[in-house]
Amino acid sequence: MVVSTQLDPIIEPYRNTVNAWTDSWRLPDLLDQVTIEFSSRMRTSIGLCYPERSLIRLHPVVRELEERLFLEILCHELAHVAVYRLFGRGAQPHGREWASLLNASGFSARTRLPQGTIFSTERQRATRKTVLWHHRCPQCQAARTARRPVYTWRCANCRNHGRPGKLEIEREEAWG
Repeated sequence: MVVSTQLDPIIEPYRNTVNAWTDSWRLPDLLDQVTIEFSSRMRTSIGLCYPERSLIRLHPVVRELEERLFLEILCHELAHVAVYRLFGRGAQPHGREWASLLNASGFSARTRLPQGTIFSTERQRATRKTVLWHHRCPQCQAARTARRPVYTWRCANCRNHGRPGKLEIEREEAWG
């Protein structure tokens, strides 16, 4: 589900703060030129930016974060649009130009949320089961694990002693 507005009501109370950032970046009224969406379909990122479209997409859990972290995420994504407008396509997404805009706004230029935030908990719940395949030698009990069954693997020790070395393969589902 994607909820889109030109300026979401959750962001409106921070208009003056955001305008102070964009004024210092020499891009007044940038906030009014950007569309901010909240999408529950996001699974691996808390925020995405499409600078050429002036579009920022945020995970809905951003609304539940403490104010300072919320503003940092918003500034992070808005700085991507600003870098695109100021420096064009050649600027790196998390390069010097982007970092200088975040620092000018009072934030550190980081790309990961701190451990223990609400989003890291949310992601743990959304994590899929991982399938592991255990390959075990029935003769000497030597074992190997992989994310897929490998039918060509053989037990080297048993092969060196003239035995076929064919491994038995067993599937295991694990969370991770």
